[in-house]
Amino acid sequence: RVPRMHHPPWLTPLILLCLSLSTALYGYGFLLADLQRNNAAGKEGSGGKETHSDCPLSSSSIPRRRNVLMVIDAWKWGFLTEFEDMEYVRSSIDSGSAAVLRARVQTPTVTMPRIKALTSGSVPSFASVLLNFHSTATVEESWPRAVKESGRSLVFYGDDTWLNLFPDVFEKRSEGVVSFYVTDYTQVDDNVTRHIDAEFSLNEIKDQESKAADVLIIHYLGLDHIGHSLGGESEKIPGKLKEMDGIVRRIHEALINSGDSFLFTILGDHGMTKAGNHGGSSSDETQVPVVVYRSEKGEEEGGSRTNLSVPLTIEQLDVASFLSHELGVEVPSDSLGVTYHHRIGFDVSLSIIAIMRDVRRLSEKVPDGERKDSLISCVHSLSSLLGANCILRDRKEWRETVERCYEQAREVQNSLISSASQMDGVSMIIAIGGTSGIVLYLLHSFLSSSSIDNLSPSSFLSLPIHLLSFFASSLVEEEHDVWYFLLSSSLFVELFRSLRKGEKGRSLFAPLSSLLLHRMAISLTMEKRRRWNIGENLFPPPILTDLFYAKDTIIDFIPSSLWSILVPLLFISIPDRYSRSLIAAVFAPLIARAHGYCTPQTAACIVWATFLGGMVWRVAERMTERWWLPSSLPSPLFLSIPLLLSISRPHLLPLLPISYLMGKQLAKCRDSFGLTATALSAAFFYTGGGNSLATVDIAVGYAGLSEYQEWIVGAQIVLNAYAPCLCVLAGFLSESDSSKVVHDLCKEWMLRRAVSLLGCQLSLFIFRSHLFVWSVFAPRFLFEAVHLTVTVLMTACWWITGR
Repeated sequence: RVPRMHHPPWLTPLILLCLSLSTALYGYGFLLADLQRNNAAGKEGSGGKETHSDCPLSSSSIPRRRNVLMVIDAWKWGFLTEFEDMEYVRSSIDSGSAAVLRARVQTPTVTMPRIKALTSGSVPSFASVLLNFHSTATVEESWPRAVKESGRSLVFYGDDTWLNLFPDVFEKRSEGVVSFYVTDYTQVDDNVTRHIDAEFSLNEIKDQESKAADVLIIHYLGLDHIGHSLGGESEKIPGKLKEMDGIVRRIHEALINSGDSFLFTILGDHGMTKAGNHGGSSSDETQVPVVVYRSEKGEEEGGSRTNLSVPLTIEQLDVASFLSHELGVEVPSDSLGVTYHHRIGFDVSLSIIAIMRDVRRLSEKVPDGERKDSLISCVHSLSSLLGANCILRDRKEWRETVERCYEQAREVQNSLISSASQMDGVSMIIAIGGTSGIVLYLLHSFLSSSSIDNLSPSSFLSLPIHLLSFFASSLVEEEHDVWYFLLSSSLFVELFRSLRKGEKGRSLFAPLSSLLLHRMAISLTMEKRRRWNIGENLFPPPILTDLFYAKDTIIDFIPSSLWSILVPLLFISIPDRYSRSLIAAVFAPLIARAHGYCTPQTAACIVWATFLGGMVWRVAERMTERWWLPSSLPSPLFLSIPLLLSISRPHLLPLLPISYLMGKQLAKCRDSFGLTATALSAAFFYTGGGNSLATVDIAVGYAGLSEYQEWIVGAQIVLNAYAPCLCVLAGFLSESDSSKVVHDLCKEWMLRRAVSLLGCQLSLFIFRSHLFVWSVFAPRFLFEAVHLTVTVLMTACWWITGR
């Protein structure tokens, strides 16, 4: 084996602590500092009013109408244009009774930041994605709060994120549904729909506490949950789209029958990928429909008729401005939205007033210069179109002026969106300096502890190439290819070294078999990668689809065809000294579940009890003299195998024994530590994951659960993401499970993590104004922070249990 660094025992946790502090400081400077500024701005600006408009658009100057906003979670543009299941909506657009626009969504494409964008018109900080699972009351200005302060009523049904963000805004009869229990896509929508008829029957009630709401907001989650649990191409999606289409028709007809003036807006908060996830920046995730019904007939000169084939494009931020004007409240001061009244046929005078106010607000957000002067000139031009009482003077020449000012406002808006986030450069530089010092120390120790002939080829190949790859956005997006190349190349180098030294048999078999297993692992998800999305008709039919593929998790559904493969693979992969306890732990709940003798919840309890009980047992074994405890109990790493099996997707199940066997073979190579460290990095991508939030499999977190339990859900999501990595590590340690081996591998891995963190910090700082900073570099930093956190937890577990 290659000799490695030797440090005192306390140095490993100290280095990990320093790396964690560096990551936290950098995260504060890049993400959280901007979030705090947004909150402070919200508090300072709360309640602010615009006083500069010569033609105020107050609630008394627009038609009194009932407003309904319907949000369909994960309703992407393709669900309206490529599917014919929403017949009523499509026919309404074709007939001109509804207008349609295509809205662009900024990253991150997750629900809570999107709700903030829809209600405030501002660009949410990327740090808000960290709060998506635990949203709290927002302090930013928003049109729902402004409507409430104006004395009107708002009622909400649906995703409880709205109630968390606006706890004192909605009427008492409002009701939320749990947004994170993604395996429920039926009841979660039924609990919203059951309120519709009752809500519209309140029109005749005069009682102040139960009268019909001035603003009704409903947020449906079923489509999003189908995507997470069954995939973005599930056969359940057409049926859900038909259900949503029926609800749109039901609400629209109820509004027409009421005889009141109304505005009914239907939109998606974000889209979804073909895999059913979201959070990234692909077109499927960032393009959503906005459909507008209203009681008044559109003016012919007010705007051209919209259609699905050549849609008008807006920013999702514009919805906040549009609704604020329609509701007669002040547009939130932080809003970057530009209204689109004139493009969908609204009253010309009101359209000019609305866009004039938006242009003037944007002019106050840009520094003095040519852009500011052009916006001020537009305000004067728009104002000159209006005569006494803010009524249009000449209906013949207004369109050219409005379109010119609208396009200028859009240019300024795009510039403000790209520069919306602020960073604390000092904190970022200090963090980079700290990480650089750690990297230099580890490199010095690494080089000084080994002779030239014994240096790890894998490390010297991987470290510089991976560091340089951070400065190319395409390589960051496709980082799996970098690690696949590095692992394959390192194994070839290991093979050539063995041949040069005249070694045969076991020395040649280990790298060759590792290459074969690596290739088998990446082939299971290779067709899902972006480069292969060139048209399904170009590929031959998959051979193993019927055998392996199923969207369910093992604990909920075990295909019988898998058992003939699962049993021998488990017997091969499990070490002999652990066979009895592990086989009992794996097969007891899974076989019972497969034959219907227990519920998924019972099976999950057994698996978790095995894992946690083993952890407690190992700690007790370490803290006592062990005379009353069995000495052959597996370590927590091996005890996690049943848990990994229980939450894994059936079609990805072969990854676990493949990864395990690869770890066993890597342990027999000359450069075992360097190759294993490289394999751990590559194995993270075996399940199809990447550096995009959209690649995180959310549904596996709910395996065996009947309700949302955030800690268990989070733990199972993380365990599933790192399952191949844990299996590689388990296979490696099954060959040489000693404290010295673990200690040396930990040093190798710390060097990899430190260099990776440094590359991530440097690239993010250098490209902080890059076009892809929020879609590529920022998500990569979040994943790097998670990698480091998992490393810290694994090290702590090893230190506490001793194995």
